Amino acid sequence: GACVLPQPGDIEENEPFGGCADEYVDEFNGGCNSPIPAFSPIDCGDTVHGESGTFLVAGGQFRDTDWWLVTVGGTGAILTWTVTADFPVLIGFVAQPCPQTQFIAGTPVVGAACAEVTSTTACLPAGQYVAFVAPSVFAGVACGSQYRGTLTCTPCEPPPPPANDLCANAQLIECGETVAGSNIDSTTDGFAPCGAAGLDVWYKFVASSATATLSTCV
Repeated sequence: GACVLPQPGDIEENEPFGGCADEYVDEFNGGCNSPIPAFSPIDCGDTVHGESGTFLVAGGQFRDTDWWLVTVGGTGAILTWTVTADFPVLIGFVAQPCPQTQFIAGTPVVGAACAEVTSTTACLPAGQYVAFVAPSVFAGVACGSQYRGTLTCTPCEPPPPPANDLCANAQLIECGETVAGSNIDSTTDGFAPCGAAGLDVWYKFVASSATATLSTCV
C-alpha cells in the first residue's frame, strides 16, 4: 500500500493521468525531456506532493520524470531536496537552461520505496536549477504512485569562477601551446549544443591554417 499521503500545506503537482499512462507524452513538467521544455515551479521552503510511474510508448519502457524549477537569488545557495516516495526513487539537481540532462555532480541519489532520501548541492551561484524526482526503474511502478519532496535553501557565497568562465572572457592560446585549467566553480553558459556539456570554461586562438586539432586530457 501507499506510504506517502498528502499533508496540509503541500503544493500539489496536479499532472494529468497521475503522472503517466501508456503512450503518454509529458508536456506538463518533463523539463528538458519534454517536446517543449516544461517545469513545475517550486520555491525555497516548499513541500510538494506529486505522482509518477512507469509506462509504455510504442512497446518501449519509460518513466515519468518531474522537474521542479527553483530560482536562486542573492549570492547563491546550498540546495537540499528531501523526498519520500511510494516507489524506488531517483532524485538530484540539474542546472538550467536546457538543453541540459546531466545531474550536477554529486547530487544524484537513489533510494528504496518508502525511505527518505536527501540530495544536497555545493554552494551554487544565483540562477535557475531543477529539483528532479523520478522512479529509479523503468517498469513496475503504477501511474499515480505518490511522493512528497521538500526543498530548502541555505544562503551562501560561492567561490569566484575561473577567469575564462564566460565566452566573452575566453583565454587566448597559441597554436602548439599546452595549457592547464579547471572548470571547478565555473558556470554553464554554453549555447546549444555546447550548453549540454555542463560547467564550462572558454579558450580562443588565431588560426594559422584551415584545419585545427584540439586535444584534452583529465
